[in-house]
Amino acid sequence: MNAGYVEPEVRLEAGSRTLRVVVAVRNHSAAAWRPGEGFGIGYHLFDAATDTLIVDGARIHPERDVKPGETLPVRLEISLPGEDGDYQVLVSPMREGVCWYYEQGWPFLLVEAATRDGVPVVKQVRVATQATLARERALRSLGCRFHSWTG
Repeated sequence: MNAGYVEPEVRLEAGSRTLRVVVAVRNHSAAAWRPGEGFGIGYHLFDAATDTLIVDGARIHPERDVKPGETLPVRLEISLPGEDGDYQVLVSPMREGVCWYYEQGWPFLLVEAATRDGVPVVKQVRVATQATLARERALRSLGCRFHSWTG
């Protein structure tokens, strides 16, 4: 594990469809996270049904290097779409022009939300990995196939 998420707090302001995310991200890697090398924490907002990236969101860059074992306080404001659907927000370390670490197998903070009849809700907040999401998609797909065979 290369990053940890300490006491994540996610609040939804339903009237503005804004998620307010507050979390301390702990450096569990062997190297310092250096803002001078483009390190930051940001978010991607996906349509959960199609796995389509909707928003490449804002980034928080630390004021100084974050050494192994240290934490970086993160505050993000994320606007959810007004259209009905299921959405996933992935909060993850990244390096500008290099990579998003969740794509490299690092854990990320996952906020699962939905909008129904124009009303947003937060369904779940948890730490996950790309491998976790891939397994869950495969199981859902298998369950749908099984249901169609037996239904």
